[in-house]
Amino acid sequence: MKHIQTLLLAVLFGCLGQSSFAQLKPIWQLKIDSLIKSEGKSPTGFNGVVLIAHKDAILYANTNGMANFEQQTKFTKTTQFVIGSLSKQITAVLILQEVDKQRLKLDAPIKTYLPELTQPWAKVVTTHQLLNHTSGIVALDTALATPAGTTFAYSGLGYALLGRIIASVSGKSYASQ
Repeated sequence: MKHIQTLLLAVLFGCLGQSSFAQLKPIWQLKIDSLIKSEGKSPTGFNGVVLIAHKDAILYANTNGMANFEQQTKFTKTTQFVIGSLSKQITAVLILQEVDKQRLKLDAPIKTYLPELTQPWAKVVTTHQLLNHTSGIVALDTALATPAGTTFAYSGLGYALLGRIIASVSGKSYASQ
């Protein structure tokens, strides 16, 4: 029986040719293809890119839909996404990893990590206050809108400063984290 299976595999491989055989997808990949191409089965259909990787190997990559509906630009496997505020969670994790490595203290003034800042508030505002949007910073070139630590005000600028702090204490750019 083992010889028959080997023979059948050899015949299949020979009939399909090496390149065709390599193109056969495992069943799980076919199922993912089926899910992302299921327009009409849901009101909106899947619109995006699916990439599954393990270590350095890409196991699956496929696309469906439009990256830009106005310009009718389809997704490609290399389409870049604007992730907006999702990066805040990533930034917070990176900050807390630096705390775990003891390269950063949440209660230290940000001037400790960004000595180039000349604003008076840099000596008062802490990394913790940047993380929880209570820094009072509204612009780099203005005074604090409220005393540090007293008022919640959502701040993209605060998270940009956290990105700079990560680069400063880790010695690596934010993007390479």
